[in-house]
Amino acid sequence: MKSTLQSESERAAMIVESAAMEVALASRSIPGATGAEVWRGRLDRWRERGVLERTYSRRPRKTVTKRKRRALTDLQRAKSMPPRVESGEELVRLGENVWQDRAMLSKAVEMWGAGMSSGAVRQAQCSRIGWARRCKERGHTWHHIFRCGLRFCPLCMSYVYEELFYDAVGRLDSVACRLVPEWPVKGKCPRRVIAKIDFTIRNDGQMPSAEKVRWFNRAIRRFFTRLARQNKWTKGEWGAAWSAEFGPGNTNLHAHAVFCGPWIEQKNREASALWSKVVGEYAIVSVKAARSFRHALRHAIKYPAASWKYFSASPERLASLEKAFYTVKRFHTVGAFYNPPSDPKVPPTILAPYDKCPDCGSPLEELKDPRWISLNELMRMGSKDFGGWQRQQRLLGNVSVTTGAGPP
Repeated sequence: MKSTLQSESERAAMIVESAAMEVALASRSIPGATGAEVWRGRLDRWRERGVLERTYSRRPRKTVTKRKRRALTDLQRAKSMPPRVESGEELVRLGENVWQDRAMLSKAVEMWGAGMSSGAVRQAQCSRIGWARRCKERGHTWHHIFRCGLRFCPLCMSYVYEELFYDAVGRLDSVACRLVPEWPVKGKCPRRVIAKIDFTIRNDGQMPSAEKVRWFNRAIRRFFTRLARQNKWTKGEWGAAWSAEFGPGNTNLHAHAVFCGPWIEQKNREASALWSKVVGEYAIVSVKAARSFRHALRHAIKYPAASWKYFSASPERLASLEKAFYTVKRFHTVGAFYNPPSDPKVPPTILAPYDKCPDCGSPLEELKDPRWISLNELMRMGSKDFGGWQRQQRLLGNVSVTTGAGPP
């Protein structure tokens, strides 16, 4: 009976996934043109713009440090850096070797043309290569799938969300319980609240730059510090965390935040007035009570969980979203949520290490020729996804882990 229910749920999930992909492909299609013709047209436009002739652009370093970098072995360097290319033409060839659907490859080339070479190389190989190991006793093969970790990659946004959420819960949950011991409470205007706060600014119709997004995040930090100073809150009395985002098809920069602390007065739009002073123009802040801390935290970092919104977005749109957030911090904290001390009463949760075979428990060793391997080759080898096994165990409650599958 359980197997029947499981097979039905798997079949339903496959139907939903295929339907979403059909909608995405239909929205990208051009009537009367084949996929090969559309791809050739894209290649011609990239050549006209000089994108394919561009060389690898290294991101300029803003800070100079005297601290010596830790020397890496060749094997450690190979694990941390998947195959890299030096031109747009090489990027296209690399992507065609591992991709059947060229939508993500198109996004990678657009990122390459916008100067995000490192992210473009990661995007071209996201979810299409893996690092394999084999157990010492019985020869079971396991692999970690490479994830680009980019903000607007439809392939790994859900994994990014899980990693952000569980990491934030592990660091901030005990702090939230201390700031707001009882929630929800009965009655109006409680002394301490858990709230969802939304920040908006005027939309000028232009896609903001990364510097504009940094300014926006600094403005939110100034808002909370001024609010605390205005109400004479001490640093240990309140905490806030937020992340900025865009809608799937607009240039409306906004942010969602979780707040734990004293009551925020908004009867006469006091918070909105303060926010308007901070940004220097009329702007609105929305403050609403949350069901729980985790509910508010999901609201604050929900943009990676909404990957379905971006299935129909064009590669150009996805690349422009990546450009706006390139080198910008994802998740921000202030007050008691900033660098909280670890709670000695709460034992740290540790990710199951990638060193023992889940089937037989014997040590996992590197292959004779350690390298990144395409998924097609991994499937022919009979390799199993170690990150997928970890995620399954966490959902079943068999192990206590806080983050998604990291690098091998």
